[in-house]
Amino acid sequence: MSRLKFFILCLYLPFITGELCAQGEKNIWYFGNHAGLDFNSGSPVALTDGMLNTQEGCSTISDNLGNLLFYTDGITVWDRSHSVMPNGTGLSGHISTTQSALIVPIPGDVNKYYIFTIYELGGAMKYSIVDMTLNSGFGDVVSSAKNVLLHSIVSEKQTAIQGCDGNIWLLSHEWGTSNFFADRITTSGISPSVISSVGSIHSGSTLNSIGSMKFSQQGHKVALAMGDYKKFEVFDFDINLGILSNPISISSPTFNICSGVEFSPNGNVLYCSSALSKQVFQFNLLAGSPAAVIASSVLVGTGIDYLCAMQLGVDGKIYVAKTTTGSTGPTNLDVINNPNVLGLACGYSSSTLSLSGKMSLAGIPNFMIKVTTSPNINITGINEICLGQSTTLTATGSSIYQWAGGDSSTSSTIIVSPLVTTTYYVIGDTSSCGILLDTITVVVDELVNISTSASDSICSGQSLTLSSSGSTAYVWSGGISSIGSSVLVSPTLTTTYYVTGLTNACGNDTDTVLVFVEPQPNISVSGLTSICSGQSVTLTASGASTYIWSGASSASAPSITVTPSSTSVYFVSASGVFCLDDIDTVIVTVADYVPALFSFSYDECEHQILFQNLSVGAQSYFWDFGNGVYSTLENPINNYSDGVYNVVFTTNPGFQCSDSIQQVVTVASIVESSIQIPNVFTPNGDGINDEFRINYFSNCYVYELLIFNRWGQLVFETNDPESVVWNGGDKDNVMANAGLYYYILSVKERGDDVEALTGFVSLIR
Repeated sequence: MSRLKFFILCLYLPFITGELCAQGEKNIWYFGNHAGLDFNSGSPVALTDGMLNTQEGCSTISDNLGNLLFYTDGITVWDRSHSVMPNGTGLSGHISTTQSALIVPIPGDVNKYYIFTIYELGGAMKYSIVDMTLNSGFGDVVSSAKNVLLHSIVSEKQTAIQGCDGNIWLLSHEWGTSNFFADRITTSGISPSVISSVGSIHSGSTLNSIGSMKFSQQGHKVALAMGDYKKFEVFDFDINLGILSNPISISSPTFNICSGVEFSPNGNVLYCSSALSKQVFQFNLLAGSPAAVIASSVLVGTGIDYLCAMQLGVDGKIYVAKTTTGSTGPTNLDVINNPNVLGLACGYSSSTLSLSGKMSLAGIPNFMIKVTTSPNINITGINEICLGQSTTLTATGSSIYQWAGGDSSTSSTIIVSPLVTTTYYVIGDTSSCGILLDTITVVVDELVNISTSASDSICSGQSLTLSSSGSTAYVWSGGISSIGSSVLVSPTLTTTYYVTGLTNACGNDTDTVLVFVEPQPNISVSGLTSICSGQSVTLTASGASTYIWSGASSASAPSITVTPSSTSVYFVSASGVFCLDDIDTVIVTVADYVPALFSFSYDECEHQILFQNLSVGAQSYFWDFGNGVYSTLENPINNYSDGVYNVVFTTNPGFQCSDSIQQVVTVASIVESSIQIPNVFTPNGDGINDEFRINYFSNCYVYELLIFNRWGQLVFETNDPESVVWNGGDKDNVMANAGLYYYILSVKERGDDVEALTGFVSLIR
C-alpha cells in the first residue's frame, strides 16, 4: 500500500476498521527464560527486562501503538512495569503447556482483556479478565472473573482470530474426541461453542496433546501439530460460521514430537517443526490435491537444538523458538526471512537473532490474529512522462470505479496530461474490511541542465564540499556513491568526481569536478592497545621523521614503553613538509586479571555434580565439563556417568586477561546394600523378632509397603521413610491373627522405574 493510500484510508475513510491504520498489539514479545523482543522500530531488538521464565506457552499484549500493556505465562500476569498484577497469580495455565496462555481483547471495551489458559496434557481450559482501569492504569485481574471454566478437558492448543466485524473466534480442541470448539466472542460475551467433528481424534498418550494450533492471516485456514502422533493437520475454516472442514493429514515416521506450525503472510505456505528431530518443513498449500500438498514437503531448516514453536512477526518473518532441555536453551532464535517464497529460497537462517544473553525455550508468544483485507484494486500505466505528454491509466479488480485527484471519471480507463507531478487514486467496491482503493503518482519531468562547483585543491586527510544545481535530484560517482545537491568528499589521491542530474523520461545531464590532493604526513602508531593490569607495552610511531609524545607520557623518540595503571590516552605528533602537522592517538585499555577458582559437590541420588564458582569480579564464565557438555552459567549443575573427567573453568573467556583452572572430577555410583526382607516374625512382646522389619534401604529409595491377609484384604500399609516395619497390627491397630500374609513392597530409586517386590511372611504368636 502506498503512503498516500495509507494516508487517505486513515484520514478520509474513518469507517474502515482501526487496525488497518495501527496494529502495534504484537510489537512486544516476552518468552522463554527472561527473553524478549521489541518490533516497534520495524526490526526486532532484544529486550532483557522481562520477568517471565516459562518452558512453553505465553502471551503478550500491547496497545495499537506498540506500548506494552501486560504479559503472562498462563500462571502469573506482569504489568508494563514488570511487576506482578494484584490478584495476578494462580491462573490455571502451566509452564509446560504448548499454548498455555492467549490474551484476547473484549470486543466493545478497550480496557478489558480475556486471558485464556490451558493446563498441561489434556487439562481444563479457563479464562480470567484483566481490567486496565484498575491499579492506577497498570491493570488488575478481576477477582470475580478469575479461572472461570470454559471447557473441561482440551489439548494443549488454542488460537483466536478477529474478523472484520470486530467479533472473535476462539478455537480449541477437545481431548478424547475429534471435536473442535469454536467459541464466538462478541460484545455480549462468549457464545455456546460451534462444534466441528473433523480430523483425528486427540487421545492416547498425553504426549499427543502437545503441539500448537494457528490460523492463517486471512482466516481461511487452520493448522495444528499432534505431538507424538507424528502428524500435522490442515483444515479449511469458515470465518463466518466457525466451521472447520476438508482436513489434510501430513504424517511421517521421521517426525519426532510435532511441535510448531505457522503460515506465511500470504497464507499459501505452511511451516511445521519436528522438535526432537530438529527439523522444519515447508508445504505448498496451493499445490493442488491433498496428496500434492503432502508431496510438496521441503526440509528447509535443521538445528542442533530442539526446534519448537514458531511465530510470524510484524516484519513478515517467521521466528523459531529453540530449547535444549526443559529449562535451558540457546541465546538466539532461528529466522525464516522470506516465508512467502517456496523452497530453500525462503531463507531459513539458524541462530540469527540474538537475545542478548537471555535464553529461548520451547515457547514463543501466542497472539490473536486480526483479519484485514488488503485492497485488490490495481492501477497500471506509465507513471513518468515529459511535460506536455499524456499517459493512459487503467484500473482493474472492481466492478465500479470512481477516480479522484485530478480526474473524476467513473470509467476503468482514463487519459491524463498533468502539468506537474500528480497523484491519482481510484475507489472501488466496499469489502467487509473496508473500501478497495489504489493510487498512482504520475511524475512530470523536465529536461535537466546542471552545473557544479569549480575544481579545487586540498591537503591529504582534509574534506571538501562539492555542490551542484539545476536539477531536483543528483547522483554522484567517481570514487563516491551519494545522492543530494551537495556531497562531502575526502579523497586520498587527486580525483575526478561526476554528478548526474535526475534521470527521467526526458533525459539527464552530467558535470565533472577535479579535486587535487596534496600529500601530508601520515603518522600511525602500532603496539598492543589492550593489556592486563601490571603489564607494559611498547608504542611505536611511524610515517614521519620526528615525533613528540604527549598525554599520559611525554618523549621525543619513535618508541615509548608505558605501564599504565588504568586506561590511558597517548598522543604523538609530527611535523610535515606540506599542509598541516599530523597527529595520532592511541588508547591503551587496562583490564583486571581475575583468577579462576571453583569447588564442587556430588549429589549421589541425582548423579549430578554441583559446581560453585569461587572467582570474584569476572564479567563472564565458561565451563568445559569434560564430557562434551559446556555452560556459561556462574554456578552450573552437570549430570555425569561413572568415570573420571577433567573439568576446565575459565574466567573472562576470549579475553587476554582470562584465566583457567582444571580439576579432576571422579564419579562413581554408590553401591547400595541389598534390601533384606524376613519371612517370619513373632509379635509376642518378648523383645525378640517382634516386628516384620525391612532393612538396608538406600537414602535414594522411596517406597510403599502393603500387607494383605489370605483373603486379599489390606491389613496394613505405610510409606513412612523412617520405618519400613509392621508390628502385627491391622490398619485399626487391632492385632492380626497368626497365619501367612502376603506383602507388596514398591521400591523406586530416584530416576529409575518402580520395582515391585512381593512375597509371604508368617506371623507366629
